[in-house]
Amino acid sequence: MRLTAAVLAAGLLLLGQPALAGDQQADDLCGRTCGSDETTVTAGGTDFDVHQQRHPSDPVPGRGDIKDDYRDGKTTWTHVEEYVTPMCSMNGLHGADAMCMAAATYCQDGRVGFWIWHQVTTYTRDTDGTVTTDVGPWKQEYGAFCLGADDPGVPTIGKVVSWVQDNLSNVGIVPATVIAAPAPRTLVNLETRLSAGSADVVDIPASTPWAQVVIHAKPLHWRWTYGDGTRSPLLSTPDTTHVYREARLHKGVMVEVEWGGTFSVAGDPTPYPIVGTAVVPSAPIMLDVREARAQLVSH
Repeated sequence: MRLTAAVLAAGLLLLGQPALAGDQQADDLCGRTCGSDETTVTAGGTDFDVHQQRHPSDPVPGRGDIKDDYRDGKTTWTHVEEYVTPMCSMNGLHGADAMCMAAATYCQDGRVGFWIWHQVTTYTRDTDGTVTTDVGPWKQEYGAFCLGADDPGVPTIGKVVSWVQDNLSNVGIVPATVIAAPAPRTLVNLETRLSAGSADVVDIPASTPWAQVVIHAKPLHWRWTYGDGTRSPLLSTPDTTHVYREARLHKGVMVEVEWGGTFSVAGDPTPYPIVGTAVVPSAPIMLDVREARAQLVSH
């Protein structure tokens, strides 16, 4: 089942689609691009290939196409209306605004793919002050456009998808709890078992400014810091072992977990992919590593 405008309105109490109003001037748009700020988030000091980039929206032809402005006393001016909808087969000009996998994955960077139509209206003021109007046909701009949540023409569902892509690190993923055995004391030159829980998917409800979503977060990789100056490679399971070579109190034994996953919007079971990952560190623990001493036992 795909998310339709009716489901959004009735099931999610979403805000109305921010399509351009008829009396909104085309120069109120954000020009040729929107959301040009780019932010890269990396996991410092690790080998995780983690990044979340906020890409600018694609340039959209026809935006801001005002040849003259009536406010400057011109006799001819134009006004541009815009209609934006996700690039899904069930959508069309002034039709449904359903989201689908094709639109959610088209850009492969967290933005959503949209189709865009423009209609140009030309106004002419005669010498006697009479204004005549020539309304042109709606014309679809060629191809699909990758737009971000801050683009003014994006419908609500597009904003929801982009918000989730940008906020995986902020949805409340619970840090792993480190469990060691034996603990809190272990022995030098013997294996100490370390665990960071399970690799199960965790469902996390989250609130976007427009709708409730559920993040289906999945741990992907684990990297351990053992507290003795060594670290593990990236591991595909939450469990590992380590041999301590020095008898002392080892502080800062912890693990970083890389999370990815999918998400769904309330009323729509479709699992949309999340582009990018988030790294969540655990709280550190201490291990008291001691020497194993031989002791004579008389019989």
